[in-house]
Amino acid sequence: MPLLDAAGRSDHGMHDALLDVAEQLFRHIGHRKTTIEDIAAEVGKSRASVYRFFPTRGSINHGVYARWAQRELDVLDQDAEMATSASIRVAHVLTRLNGRARERVISQPNVHALWVAAALEDWPVHHAYFRTLTTGFATIMGRDEGTSHLQGSSAFYMAQGIVTAMMAHLHPVLLEERMKRQKDAEADLKAHIAFVLKALNPPCLGGTCGR
Repeated sequence: MPLLDAAGRSDHGMHDALLDVAEQLFRHIGHRKTTIEDIAAEVGKSRASVYRFFPTRGSINHGVYARWAQRELDVLDQDAEMATSASIRVAHVLTRLNGRARERVISQPNVHALWVAAALEDWPVHHAYFRTLTTGFATIMGRDEGTSHLQGSSAFYMAQGIVTAMMAHLHPVLLEERMKRQKDAEADLKAHIAFVLKALNPPCLGGTCGR
């Protein structure tokens, strides 16, 4: 399910136009300082017109967050089509998602602030993002011969384990705290990814492990 659906998407063009404006304002001054009046003024509409498409101020926050989170999921979709093993694809997705999250912390504070709000306030669309991310990893593993021992629920449970194990590198609040403590973020990330990937190796058969 697209995250915009989870956030209450409308096919009306004005709905998207309002989100376009809100997204720009959120990036520039932050979601907490942006008002309904600001959004209405940018599109030349009244407050009532904005509330026609977004019944609450929070629904605008959720809509913009859904857009940003969907773009992260697009990264997963792109890497899922790579002609490489599941392990390499999973590692690539995790590295890219972490890099984008760290970039938000470092140089996009207003964007990062919305991610933090979504996490701390337990927005449904935030949970939908991590559920969809988990499903994406399960799909990657289920299609690969190297992880053919992981099918159906097994692949999903393994995907849950991956997301849980990497949460400190994906969750906006946990990541920010980790960045404050870790001097070498790249080495820290690589070590965690290497640990996760060990679980993706097929079980030893016929005593061939290590050969």
